[in-house]
Amino acid sequence: MVGSITLLLKASTLQRILLPLVAFAAGSLIGGAFFHMIPAGLDAFGNNTWFFAWLLLGFCVFLH
Repeated sequence: MVGSITLLLKASTLQRILLPLVAFAAGSLIGGAFFHMIPAGLDAFGNNTWFFAWLLLGFCVFLH
């Protein structure tokens, strides 16, 4: 429903905000998938400090 607002925008405005909107959508999907995999990782790897160290390292590498 929120995407229907883009139909009301001028073409120049839409072209200016399109890339940030796509980046936000892609980041939301990747983040949602990643955070849903954390419980599965805890089950497979166990609830210890190494799991959280790898998780923190993954965040740092991804954001660097």
